[in-house]
Amino acid sequence: MISSSSQNAYEDSQLKITGTEGQIELHPAFHGECVLHLSWGGLSVRVEHDVFDAEREMREEFDYFANRLLADEAVFPDGRHGLQDIRIIRAIHETADTRGPVEL
Repeated sequence: MISSSSQNAYEDSQLKITGTEGQIELHPAFHGECVLHLSWGGLSVRVEHDVFDAEREMREEFDYFANRLLADEAVFPDGRHGLQDIRIIRAIHETADTRGPVEL
């Protein structure tokens, strides 16, 4: 299993999930672009969607956060949500190493 994450690495934009019977790939996956590739057995599908508004997406994130702060309301997802994401990523690495199930 290979995974990487960086704030200052060479700009790339992809997500690939490979299973025992097929593969799902988004390449590019971010920055306002998305192409979905699906493969299963002898079947392959490519889906393109070329109208994404990355700048608007970020503006909406900032607006949401500012609104929650000004209204003194809870922000979601919160730190607990991020911690659960990390637990899941660690479990993915562990199951890839042990080739067995991992309980969360």
